[in-house]
Amino acid sequence: MEGKEENINMGFPVEGHDVCPDCGCPDCIGAGAIRELKDIGKIPEEMFANGLSLAFPLYDPRKLQKMASQALVGSTPKVATLKVFLAICKSCKRLYVREVDLTWQEVKIQIQTQPRNPGGQSPFKLPFGKG
Repeated sequence: MEGKEENINMGFPVEGHDVCPDCGCPDCIGAGAIRELKDIGKIPEEMFANGLSLAFPLYDPRKLQKMASQALVGSTPKVATLKVFLAICKSCKRLYVREVDLTWQEVKIQIQTQPRNPGGQSPFKLPFGKG
């Protein structure tokens, strides 16, 4: 599995813009607020290290059962996740991409004993959204 993770990361991260592509302003909304929250100790320094981001899990839902059974025997399943780091220009308010990266996120397994899988819900609880 380790070899697959290395191969799939080839070509990432993809660089976006350091400044607003429309007006050239280097300041963005959100970065200042995040810095202030870190300075007063409201959020840990390691959170939002690259600013605001969205994460998109990339997995085959047909393989969830196999991943769940592997996790039950001791391994922790991971899914490839496309992370898009965003910025909003402080001057013109344009949303733009700073970077795109591919990472691996662990998934949490929730074992259900009764009733079995009501409503077809997945046994996985993804750390970055509804699962």
